[in-house]
Order: sequence, then C-alpha cells, then structure tokens
Amino acid sequence: MSEQQTTSACPHPEAVGTRWGDPISEERQVELQGYLTRWAAETEHGRRKGPFHGVRLTGADVSSLADRARPPHVAIEPTSHMSANFLAAIIDETNVELPDLHLEGAKLDGAHLEGARLRGAHFEGADMSRARLEGATLAGAHMEGGRIDWANLENADLRAANLEGALVFYANLRFAHMDDAHVNGAHLIGAHLEGANLGGASLARADLCNVWMDKATSLNNVMLERASLDQATFDNTNLSVVDWKKIPILGDELTAQTARDAGGKRKSRQQRITDYQAAVRAYRRLAVALQANGLSEEATNYLYRASIMQRRLSRHERRLGAYFFSVLLAVLAGYGYRLGRIVVAYVTVVAAFALAFLAARYFAGTVIDWEQAGEATQISLNAIHGRVFFAQLTLDSVQAWIATVESVVGIVIEGVFVAMLIQRFFGR
Repeated sequence: MSEQQTTSACPHPEAVGTRWGDPISEERQVELQGYLTRWAAETEHGRRKGPFHGVRLTGADVSSLADRARPPHVAIEPTSHMSANFLAAIIDETNVELPDLHLEGAKLDGAHLEGARLRGAHFEGADMSRARLEGATLAGAHMEGGRIDWANLENADLRAANLEGALVFYANLRFAHMDDAHVNGAHLIGAHLEGANLGGASLARADLCNVWMDKATSLNNVMLERASLDQATFDNTNLSVVDWKKIPILGDELTAQTARDAGGKRKSRQQRITDYQAAVRAYRRLAVALQANGLSEEATNYLYRASIMQRRLSRHERRLGAYFFSVLLAVLAGYGYRLGRIVVAYVTVVAAFALAFLAARYFAGTVIDWEQAGEATQISLNAIHGRVFFAQLTLDSVQAWIATVESVVGIVIEGVFVAMLIQRFFGR
C-alpha cells in the first residue's frame, strides 16, 4: 500500500459518531483494522511512523481503537458501543495502560477526545491541533514532536508524559497535571498555564515566551535550564520553589547570541536587534518577578545579564557612544553587580602610575631604589584622588603631567563607583 493511499484516508461517511465513546460503523471498524493488518504485514514502513500515519481519525475512531487495545485479561466483553465513561471506569479499575495504541503521525486535529483515557499511548508526530482533550488522561503518553497547538487540555492528566520538541502554541493547559513531564525543547508560546501543576517537570530549552501563569501555578522543583521566558506573565506565581542558581542564563540570550537562525541562514542585523531586545526584556521581567517574591539576590544575576544584553544591543544598533560607555561600566564595576572589579581597577591604576613616576625619574637620571618606589606609590595614591602637590614635581615636569592624567582617571573611577553604588543599593 502506498503512502499516498494511506494519508488520504478520511472517516467513513457511515460513521455513527465522531466524539470519544461514540459508536462507529462496522465498515469503519473494518477500515481501521485494515490499517493495522497492513502495518503488521509490511516489512518496510518507509517514513511512516505508525499504522495510522497521516490518517485522519476522529475521537470515536480513537475510542474504538483504545477498546481494541485493552488487554485480553480484562473480563469485559469488547464492544464498539462502549461509552466513554464505561471505558474510563474499566481502565481506572484495572490500572490498564494502552501500550498497543499506536497513533504516531495520525491526524487528530479538532478531534473530540474529552475525558479520553490514553495512558502511555503513542502520538509521536501526530497532529492534535485544536483537539478537545479536556480532562483526558495522557499520563506517560508519547507526544514527541507532535502538534498540540490551540488544543484544549484543561485539567488533563499529563503526568510523566513526553512532549519533547512538541508544538504547543497557545494551548489551554489550565489546571493540567504535568508533574514530572518531559517538555524539553517544546514550544509553548502563548500557552495558558494558570493553575497548572509543573512540579518536577523538565522544561530545559523550552520556549515559554508569552506564557500565562498565576499564583495557582505550581513550579516546585521545575527544571528551566536555558528556557526562553520573553514576555512571560507570572502574576504572583511562587518562584521561590525554583533553584535559580542552576539557571545562570536564559534561552533568550542563547538565541540572541546565535548568528544563524534555526534554518542555518545567517540572521539579518534587524533580526539580531530583535533577539537582543527580547533577551533584555526576558531578564528584566524575570528580575522584577523575583524581587516581588523577595528573591533579590537571585534577581541581581538577571539584572546583570540584562545589562550585558543591552550593551550588545547597542553595538548592533550602532550606538557606539552608548556601547563604549557600557563597556567602561562593565570593566570598572560590572554595572554595579560586580563591585570587586573597581577595587582591582583602583589598585591597577595606582600601580601603573607609580611605575610611570619611577620611569620618569629613571630617565631623568635618578637612581631607583626602594625609597624612590615608596615615594612614587605615595604620589600615585595622592594623584588618583587629585591631591598631589605639584611643588614636589615642578609644574612643567613630566611627572606633573602624569599626575594630572591620573587625577582625571581617578575622577572617572570615583564617579563610576558612586553611580554604581546608588544603582546597586538604591535602585536608581
């Protein structure tokens, strides 16, 4: 059977119903069984992922297939007329999973699967766009690389489900149970996670841009390494239960730093600017949310990263004055979040100008010894604060000019130090 023939199949026109639990016609049952039989008989499946790859299925079709996948030891006479609630009761009471329900690559867009019990089912690469999955049980289900965009998964059970790399754009996941789910690299742009339980879930490298969370969203021990959070809404979400030390940088920064897009094409300058703007927003919004949770120490790291992203943004925007001033602030004080750097800068400047004073005396014919070194250091310490006595050096000497330059450098260092202190401790 060709792949074209397989993917062009549509629900039989005599099907009695389309929702989960609805009966289907005998002709449709035979048709579905035909896909299974041919899949089992084939030695090579080509690019097809499962017996129903590309086949458009309804909720009633899936319900019937789920009934057939029920292990034989369950003492219930199988029937295609089994209601959704009855089938759910059978599975719940016997703790049966449906490992034989393979719907890889199936077209389930818009299917009515409300309340479906599909533990451990295989939906790899399936199209479940706009599917109705309210209250469905998908614990342990395999949905890697599938499309679940705009689907309604409100109050669904997705515990330990695998959604790695799935497209979950704008899906309704309100009050969904996603404990220990694998959502690495998934795209949840604009998804609604209000009231969802994400305890222990892994969202490494996930795209959480524009997601909606609230105070009922549970993030206990969630893993967000390199996740993207641009414009995410936290709305009093408890962020204190996340180990932010394991998340030194966000995925937004990694995206901005990458010179090529997902297709391998070199990004335009405007795209680089857009990416860096997103990174700045992500860090600043997250920092504000952390501060609202009383996590000021954690917030400082992200404010620091935001300053770095702003500097790189200035470079791509070709605002060279702002860029070089930002570089100066970074080197001298780490934007107020690495104040130890200004101590290093201070000591370095004093030592460098002390050597300059000694060099000037050496070339003037003075013998250099420890006494001369001590005096040069003393003059450098005074000069950096603008308190050198030019009578010691004579006004038109080389040393006087060195002291003048050091005084200017000292004013810059002091100004940066005071400005960074005000920003760091007074938020101004």
